[in-house]
Amino acid sequence: MKREGSAILWVVTVLLIFSIIVFAVLGLSQGTHSNALKSVYKQQAYYTALSYAEAVATAVIGDPANMAPPATPTLGIVWTGYNITGMPESIGTVSSLSVKRVSATQIEVKAKGSYKGAQDTVTVYLTRTSLIYNNFNAGSSNAVEGWSIWKYGV
Repeated sequence: MKREGSAILWVVTVLLIFSIIVFAVLGLSQGTHSNALKSVYKQQAYYTALSYAEAVATAVIGDPANMAPPATPTLGIVWTGYNITGMPESIGTVSSLSVKRVSATQIEVKAKGSYKGAQDTVTVYLTRTSLIYNNFNAGSSNAVEGWSIWKYGV
């Protein structure tokens, strides 16, 4: 029985099988890497939206007379066009930022963050913690509201 050349056939077969396995593993690792990047980008978009929403919520808490609606609001009114300065562009951007008076005791701050094509939305809910009436302006009654962060939502 002649076996001349059978060693080359075995080497080629083993290399072919090994190459198929290597390319399959490389394909899987590339997909995993891509999914990991998408996850990181989505997480950064979430933190960007959270940063902007908390900045507006803090402004409402710090100065409710200018940022929040009056004590007897028309429910459902939405305020937009907030200009937040001092945020670095490297953290991402916000495509929409709004404040809505949901009820007499609740305000909703919603921000939609973007980072490298990924987007996420965060909602910060404020609840009224106090309502103080001032009667200092020649008999007129001005209500000053106190707010605090109640909960976070997505």
